[in-house]
Amino acid sequence: MLEVLVAITLLSLIAVLISGGLRFGTRVWQRGEDQLRGLAAIQSVHGLMRRELAQLTPVIASDDPEGFVTFEGMPTYVRFVGSAPAEVMVGGCYEITFGLSHDEVAQHLVMAWRLLGRSRDEGVAESEREQVLLLRDVAEVSFTFFGAEDEDETPRWHERWVESTTPPRLVRIMVNFPAGDPRLWPALVVAPMVHRAVE
Repeated sequence: MLEVLVAITLLSLIAVLISGGLRFGTRVWQRGEDQLRGLAAIQSVHGLMRRELAQLTPVIASDDPEGFVTFEGMPTYVRFVGSAPAEVMVGGCYEITFGLSHDEVAQHLVMAWRLLGRSRDEGVAESEREQVLLLRDVAEVSFTFFGAEDEDETPRWHERWVESTTPPRLVRIMVNFPAGDPRLWPALVVAPMVHRAVE
């Protein structure tokens, strides 16, 4: 009888150990899958931003008497002219913006666009722009720009790029996530293919 009790006790202990190991393994597997999904999402966003910024189209803004290239770079967003996004069936040049969008709970990295030639004040309000969510729940987005804003300046990194007759030579995008978020954003640096003033 004593031997039976000892055997039952040992089997119970073994069952508890196996159950705990399975639960731990399940948690590790789930965490690994979550990290892989997050990495895939970030790689997809990297590819989209790299493609759009590399293929930006420097054009003269029709409402700008100085004839500046339509590129606006600020610490929290970048706005430029590019080709139609993949979601759009109508071709042509589009004003594209990468930046933050806020809701009641968090802020998110988004891409917005509107067909070039339609006034910002007429036809398409900011809230009516086409928009797609790129990354949900981000803590901070930072854009910096490398180049010389005029001929007399040595190329360097700038926090802003506005009113220049050329796009920047490089655009660097950094994204930080909330504390405890396992996602990591490798530094993304994009070189636009066009680096000369538009005549």
